[in-house]
Amino acid sequence: MLIGKSHVHLRDIEKGKPTVSLGSVLQLLDELGIRVYLDVPKP
Repeated sequence: MLIGKSHVHLRDIEKGKPTVSLGSVLQLLDELGIRVYLDVPKP
């Protein structure tokens, strides 16, 4: 397992379960080589 998460946790991410933390999703994306950029508009 790449990020040390169980197959159940990965399934929860895939299904969009609301109890999954953003940190674990970002960690998974990083392990997969997917970069996420956030563009915050100036006030």
